[in-house]
Amino acid sequence: MNITGATTIEKLLENEQAFEALLALGFNTSSKEELINLLGKNTMLQTVLKVKNINLDLFLKELKEKINNEMLEEGINNKYYNESETLNFLGNIICPLRIVFEDDLKEKLEAFEKATGKTFNCYIMPKGGDDGRYDNLWKEKDIDKFPDIILSKGFDDFYRKELIDNLVSKGHFKSINNPNIDKKFIEAGCLDKDYTMYGAFLDVLLVDEEKLEGLPIPKTWGDLLSPIYKDKIVTFETPDGISTAIPLYFYKEYGEDSIRSYAFNVKGFHSSAKMARLVGSNNPEAGAIYTMPLMFAMSCVKKGVKLVIPEDGAIVFPFSMLVKKGKEEELRILTDYIFDNYGLNLTKSHALSLSPNIENPFLKDHTIKWLGWEFIRSRDIIELGEYINEEFFKVWNKK
Repeated sequence: MNITGATTIEKLLENEQAFEALLALGFNTSSKEELINLLGKNTMLQTVLKVKNINLDLFLKELKEKINNEMLEEGINNKYYNESETLNFLGNIICPLRIVFEDDLKEKLEAFEKATGKTFNCYIMPKGGDDGRYDNLWKEKDIDKFPDIILSKGFDDFYRKELIDNLVSKGHFKSINNPNIDKKFIEAGCLDKDYTMYGAFLDVLLVDEEKLEGLPIPKTWGDLLSPIYKDKIVTFETPDGISTAIPLYFYKEYGEDSIRSYAFNVKGFHSSAKMARLVGSNNPEAGAIYTMPLMFAMSCVKKGVKLVIPEDGAIVFPFSMLVKKGKEEELRILTDYIFDNYGLNLTKSHALSLSPNIENPFLKDHTIKWLGWEFIRSRDIIELGEYINEEFFKVWNKK
């Protein structure tokens, strides 16, 4: 079923996950029939969400993710995965695009199998990558037991110092980035000899000028550390605390004290869905400045709320892959799909693609800011993220 804002409540509630999603919004009913009677069978979903001050685009993304969550095991993982054999492909995909990634890749694999009689051993991690199946893969020391391709999202376990020391630094992987890409990727230092960055989310600012109360709009990321913005910032929440995607950059450029300054200025941290409800509202939890991915920020721009790209660039939240050296040609159907097919979907979602075949409209007018491969290799980026969270909450909890 294709769900849109114009989908009626009666049609929407044919799906069990949709019923649960509406209950989560606070509708206290015991059955679908009762909820239909309460809201009206011909009422459109967008009308219900508007009353609840819920962002339609973000709600649809989360709902479609829930509806399709079980499809992964019935798709690639069911047809192309053999647990007893070494993987050709292990994918950790961002939630908003996970289903379309799986569907499109399945079509590619089926066409390849029909044409050649060959298949690849592939596994796509469930939502959150938390099924535990490959939790300790980063500890592996035997390259022959390591997947031929790993798709990583953000600063995850495949940036750990132990993996870098055991496998990456020994030359087992080779970057397959094409140098004929937008020069802004080159200038930002996105290319590496081992890791292949294929795409990126971009962190930006949303500013509610009324709630700034006459304070200047931040021009750079470093401006967020000024004490004039005390309790003005709302940022992204993760299961472990705050997202460290931005604080990692603070730590690199301004040192440990920057984390404490940031904590002093942060009013709260929430999921993307809750931040969308808070932006521009009179809710006491609302902030003056929001840090969030451009993908979500574009859905939250409204009257009085301004999208701000800092002068030093939108912050890169990386999507990378490790590709075994010597496997580049054999696995080209997979890597071409990641760069071009998946890359196009990234750009449609206001993210970036490092494919030379895809235009990135964002880069025409803005620059990007990358943490740097040398910085990543010089420490355990996961342990640093944990330390940043600890230091942040030492300050934040005492405010």
